[in-house]
Amino acid sequence: MASDVQIAIKDPESGLAWLNEVTLINEDYHDAMKEAGQTLEDMQDFADGTMVDEFVDCGSKIMTAADATFQAIDAIADTVHTFLDKTGGFISDTIGIVKTVAGLFGV
Repeated sequence: MASDVQIAIKDPESGLAWLNEVTLINEDYHDAMKEAGQTLEDMQDFADGTMVDEFVDCGSKIMTAADATFQAIDAIADTVHTFLDKTGGFISDTIGIVKTVAGLFGV
């Protein structure tokens, strides 16, 4: 990752909504790919042969890739969630300070 990468959160609520959507898509993708991989592996229950062995191996690789993809996106989501939590806390703290200062001046 480049050292000059920047991010500015414009709207924490929209960020959390986006994060929720990403999480749901990631879970759906993971479930679908695991099912697809398992279906290919299940071929060995009713057939034999070198081609079946290839399909079973492909199914295993699909499930491994699905797990790796799920974990990577989950790690990204965790990072974004942590960032949004810190940003939201900063915004709340700032609003509280502004209100306190305004109260000192009778505003």
